Amino acid sequence: MTRLPAWKAIEDDVRIGFVLVADACRYMFGMGRRGDAAASAILGTKKVPGHHLDDLIQNREFFGSIDISETHFAACARRCFDLVTVLDPLEQIDVDEAKTEGTQWLSYFLSFIPREAMGGGDFTGTFHHPDAPLPVLLGMAEARLALAEYVQNLVRESDSGSGFTAKELSFLGEVDVRTVRNAMGPKGDKPIRSNA
Repeated sequence: MTRLPAWKAIEDDVRIGFVLVADACRYMFGMGRRGDAAASAILGTKKVPGHHLDDLIQNREFFGSIDISETHFAACARRCFDLVTVLDPLEQIDVDEAKTEGTQWLSYFLSFIPREAMGGGDFTGTFHHPDAPLPVLLGMAEARLALAEYVQNLVRESDSGSGFTAKELSFLGEVDVRTVRNAMGPKGDKPIRSNA
């Protein structure tokens, strides 16, 4: 079953993303003044340690010093989180703006975060596993927008569209996608039990 992660888990993964990008940029510029300046700007810190930054993710002092406030990545994640948790009426959601300023940016940011850190750690699951906090948040926000778009098109234009994908239904109902696929299958005789 897919549940929305706590905001703290999402924030932590955003911080990890900044660490991986900062480390990658520092090595792209070259270790030294220019690379350190890039990493420092990305992390929002005055100084960066002289070794692989991903080695310090478990260090609370270092991890807590990463400033994600006023970053577009954190703002997009928060926008998606609010879209899923603050249940405004579906007809009031500006679907195009929410996609442009939320889900599309979040998807873009997740796509370019390095899968492997310079220190050798594999963070593929953090940003690409379907059950990881940020991909779950993205999926839930996209599903909510699909629902809003469906309702708005149905009311305004009497257009029921093409419906929903199994993945969207699983996010909307907070059930496993396999359960939805079973119900959508040829027999379709298994009820979907939702906790939402």
